[in-house]
Amino acid sequence: MSGKTEKTPDYQRAFDENEYVAMIIGAMQDFMNNEGYEVVDLQGALGSLKNDAARDNLTTAGGGLRQSPIDMLNKTAKADINVELHYAIKRDGPYKYLEFNVAAKDAYSNKPISTGNIGRGTSASSTNIVNQLGEAVLSFKDKFINDMDQYYNRLFENGRQIVVRCTLAEDAGVDYETEIDGEELGTLIENWIAEHTMKGNYSLSDSSENELLFDDVRIPMTYVDPKNGNTRGTDARWLARDLEKYIRSITGEKCKIDVIGLGKVNLILGGKS
Repeated sequence: MSGKTEKTPDYQRAFDENEYVAMIIGAMQDFMNNEGYEVVDLQGALGSLKNDAARDNLTTAGGGLRQSPIDMLNKTAKADINVELHYAIKRDGPYKYLEFNVAAKDAYSNKPISTGNIGRGTSASSTNIVNQLGEAVLSFKDKFINDMDQYYNRLFENGRQIVVRCTLAEDAGVDYETEIDGEELGTLIENWIAEHTMKGNYSLSDSSENELLFDDVRIPMTYVDPKNGNTRGTDARWLARDLEKYIRSITGEKCKIDVIGLGKVNLILGGKS
């Protein structure tokens, strides 16, 4: 039986074994901070993941879905945007210079926000690698920041994009074709989704007695916490909690909520006792 090898990134190893990684990321963070963007420190997020893993090893509780390193980082950092920086240190005779490509992706949907931001540092002997990064960023600064600003404007206007999947536990007492007050449960859930998304924007890409799959579900960027009046950011779990309460109120069945990263959630009908 043949298998497929899947490679996963080892972020901590990159910090530990490459002297330039921390310097280059730090310089990019300074650039973003100077442009008014709040940046989540990658090394700090990795430390939180390490602590979480240590706690998990001390308990037999668990379950849920396996997640990729980027999913786990997204849940820990809770950033709207992942900025990816690919670089290479090259030589021009006795001098080193930096070539790199910066891209930004939506942390919820993984869709590109800004691409094609390519820079090259000078090979002058008096210029260190970090200064080269600062110089090269100037070549695409205006385009990159404009892409980021347009992205945020679209989010506030149309909502952030998530995926909501509703599945079924084997011992559930109902399914998505069960009729409740003359309507199938799947139809009632779709009506609820339509009422609780921004401008009613969503897409039902799969529907059966055992599963509903809603793509491109648009939710607001923020909400006001009714308990204390504070404004807080949203994610897929924010919508899932209210949807679970609604399903329980009309069926009497509880749902287990599995969260994958920031932008995807699976509600398992009847999966929680």
